[in-house]
Amino acid sequence: MIGVQALPIVALPFAAVYALSPIRNWWALMPAGVLASVALLVFLVAGRDVTVDLGVRLSGVLFLGAAATFGQLARWGR
Repeated sequence: MIGVQALPIVALPFAAVYALSPIRNWWALMPAGVLASVALLVFLVAGRDVTVDLGVRLSGVLFLGAAATFGQLARWGR
């Protein structure tokens, strides 16, 4: 349960660095986006009995979040 609280706290400084200067600090979007995706995954799994089927479905959250993060960077040409 601690991951649900800790991961967003770790992602927040990266998001803040990115927000201060998006053009100069574009690199901060990578850890912020991936950590936010992992935090969402941990939030969805917390307190559940995870079966293989549910694990496979929820792993899509991680990969879609990472794809969205890197897709946004690619769209901006970084």
